[in-house]
Amino acid sequence: IYDSHVFAFQFHWEIRPNSLMELILHSDENYEGKYIQTPEMMLNNPFAYTAAKNNLWNLLDYIQKL
Repeated sequence: IYDSHVFAFQFHWEIRPNSLMELILHSDENYEGKYIQTPEMMLNNPFAYTAAKNNLWNLLDYIQKL
């Protein structure tokens, strides 16, 4: 909670390929479902890491201005 605002995130914006691989290797998750990406899909999308980092910084800048 920040002031009277609540922010909730469903994934780790700071994730990088190395840490994602570690999470996948140590997970017992079932990667099946309409909205669930497979490990291959997550690892083979390098743009997602840059986009997540940019989105995180944009969000933090926004929160700072509240």
